[in-house]
Amino acid sequence: METPLKKDLEALENPGINSFEHISVSSKPYEWGLGSTPRVARLREGLYSKANVLKEWSDVLSGVAKPTFRSNVRLDVDRAKLVTDSYRQTRGKPLAIRRALCMKKLFEELPLFIEDGQLLVGDPNSAPDEIRWFPEVACDYMIDAVKPDGGFGHMVNDEERKLILDYIIPYWKDECQDKKIRETIPEDIFPYVFRSPDNPSAFSSHWNAGRTEITFDYDVLFEQGLNRRIKMVEEKLEKLEAEAKEGMTGLSVKDYITKKQNWEAQIISGKAMVRFAERYAELAEQQAAEQKDEKRKEELLELARICRKVPANPPESFYEALQFFWCIETGRIINVPTNGLGVRIDQVWYPYYRKDIENGVITRDQAKELLECWMMRVQAVGSHAEEPQLFTLTSGGEIFYTANIGGTHMDGTDACNDLTALLLENLATLRINQPPIMFRMHRNVSENMLTRVTETIRAGTGHPSVFNEDLMEKWALLRGYSPYDAKRTQAAGCVTMSCTGKPLSAGFMIEVGFIAQGKMLEYALFQGDDTFGMGNRAGSSKITRPETKDPREMKSADELLEAHCEQLNFYMRIANISHNIAHEIILENCPEPLFSFLLDGTMEEGKDLHQAWTEFDTWPNLISLGFVNVSDSLADIQRLVFNEKKYTMDQLLNALKTNW
Repeated sequence: METPLKKDLEALENPGINSFEHISVSSKPYEWGLGSTPRVARLREGLYSKANVLKEWSDVLSGVAKPTFRSNVRLDVDRAKLVTDSYRQTRGKPLAIRRALCMKKLFEELPLFIEDGQLLVGDPNSAPDEIRWFPEVACDYMIDAVKPDGGFGHMVNDEERKLILDYIIPYWKDECQDKKIRETIPEDIFPYVFRSPDNPSAFSSHWNAGRTEITFDYDVLFEQGLNRRIKMVEEKLEKLEAEAKEGMTGLSVKDYITKKQNWEAQIISGKAMVRFAERYAELAEQQAAEQKDEKRKEELLELARICRKVPANPPESFYEALQFFWCIETGRIINVPTNGLGVRIDQVWYPYYRKDIENGVITRDQAKELLECWMMRVQAVGSHAEEPQLFTLTSGGEIFYTANIGGTHMDGTDACNDLTALLLENLATLRINQPPIMFRMHRNVSENMLTRVTETIRAGTGHPSVFNEDLMEKWALLRGYSPYDAKRTQAAGCVTMSCTGKPLSAGFMIEVGFIAQGKMLEYALFQGDDTFGMGNRAGSSKITRPETKDPREMKSADELLEAHCEQLNFYMRIANISHNIAHEIILENCPEPLFSFLLDGTMEEGKDLHQAWTEFDTWPNLISLGFVNVSDSLADIQRLVFNEKKYTMDQLLNALKTNW
């Protein structure tokens, strides 16, 4: 008779051998429903969407949409207050130290919770029903948003509203990242930078969202643990100060001051992260003492033991590796309004998974339950409450937390393992939105694993996405990364490429903004006039665009394309100015000592991440919507107006004006 251990060991040696097609095609794969255990089913049942509800998508493009949040979703005021308290208390200190002390306060005082039955802990929000807010990034929009009739009005009580309006905003209105950039943007391009009824076609002010993209090298972090990294930085700081006493031979005063401040800030940040995990251990012990169910008491005590061990020290088991990982990720999301993830989770977790399976420490089914607990922790996070140009789209929704599985090793051989297959099975079993997982397709993938990918897709959740690993590597090589780094390319966020341990951009701005290509074509057809714009209809628009050639005088769609590109280049030039100013202000005013501590290069050199990675900052990306529509339109115009002459340009323009 085949034992569970024998079956698990066989899966280790033959990745993808276990079919789960019966789960994928069943609406109720287990007698208790979705999720591999009754515990998971209960936790899944307790999940609810924090995402705002938007009725009119057309209003999103004009920047005037108002979101409606469910009545059980609240604004996390605790984080905003603690950040404000910290910065008020640390006036006059170096920027890196101020940021580190801010993180220290957050990690020591942010309210924590452990959901009943959860096996993993860590949440960037102060309560399960809240979404966080980053006043240090942008705050002016919150004045209207928290009014009783505002988009966030029902998400705060009167006391919280007063705290926001009378304490938090008065400090940040002149200190936040958004304000510093706004004050520097040239006045004559200001109306074109922000989306409004007058300017519905494009905006290049994504700095007010503060979104970032960064992936840590978890192989290194797991090997060292944070205590060792803290010790390494302390030793570097001691050596630096010893050099200073000897006259700083070969070291400038400026370099000394910069390194000293950065390393001191990194030490504060690293210790704060360790303390964050210890607080979860204390909470787990407290709940265990009050717990009457013996099984749950044991689970809480085990969770407390793990949180006292990691991330301070290297993990030694699969469970410890998961909790180490999620503690770091939670801290990352608390620190900045980040996207994520990009980590090849089936690779960094696999050594611990394999060892535990082989030693009988854990079964495959137990690992599956732990992974489902992790996936629900990601699902529960929700995106932060953003500036109105974006909060109509993303606030409370998913955080674009793409995880990577599959792919190849450094030598090009298939890297898929049983954990790859198990994660796919989890997607089919649990059927939630997060985390979105992408499969790295390559020419040497096994037939078994391809079948498992297909079975997962059959579940109908949209998971996993499939990326061509060869193209990912080519992207990195074209950007100037080494062949070694190119092999460590990964997809994060939506479809964003980055390399392990390297930020996508020095300024952390993953996008410059958005541009609607359809509107550019409209401007080309109407010589720069926003014929259908709200501002024009009200007779109040002060926006002027290039007056391109009259389309009735054009001889082909090529000329229309030229006019389209002229309108597009007009906005591109504005976006370039806007981005460059924002980028420089972020580099100078927004240090990230926690992330600098968690990355090898910045930790070794005593540099802030923003300054260290300028050499790789070739990313600036203006997201374009509607290229396909424009291409189709140009092709149709060429055929119907210029080739077949079925319609005149006047007829086309009149049809557009009168809505066909």
